[in-house]
Amino acid sequence: MPDNLSSAQQISKNNNICVCVLVSTNSFDMDNDPSITFLDEPEHPGAVKLWQYWLEKRGDRQVPDRSDITLTDLSDIAPNLLITEVVEGTADFRIRLYGSAVAEMTGQDRTGKLVSEVGTDLGGATRDRWRTVTSRAAETRAPIILKVRGSRPQTDHLMFHSVTLPLTNGSEKIAQYLGGMFTSYMSEEA
Repeated sequence: MPDNLSSAQQISKNNNICVCVLVSTNSFDMDNDPSITFLDEPEHPGAVKLWQYWLEKRGDRQVPDRSDITLTDLSDIAPNLLITEVVEGTADFRIRLYGSAVAEMTGQDRTGKLVSEVGTDLGGATRDRWRTVTSRAAETRAPIILKVRGSRPQTDHLMFHSVTLPLTNGSEKIAQYLGGMFTSYMSEEA
């Protein structure tokens, strides 16, 4: 895609699907980070399953409603799932579901926490990335799919595959996000 397009313009030219590859950055600026590439679909099998499920539930609409999502349909990837919701009147999001596999990956159960409260041990990079991705999903009303290289000594051998899928909740307004986090070994990525 041409470099002079904003990511929102690139997304609209890509059928409202935003898929990014992020390789180990300390800050997260989706518009100016040269390490981000927009793709057509996720690569990890779990991320693909979640994304295809969201597309199926979306049907002819731009975004499915939370009532369309049945987590038992995704029981095989349930430990990798997250649900966050918009905190009205703020630019923050509350983590409603934080799957056990995600908690194991991060070393924390973040259920019930605000996104603004996470990642402070890493200088805020995790928090800033999460808020930017979630905000972008709300702005574009499109999936955001990322591939992120592990940046800490205990995760530098891993590639994290992240899917953020916007949901309405009884209206046209984006109210929640269904997400998934999956890993692969860097040696599998070559």
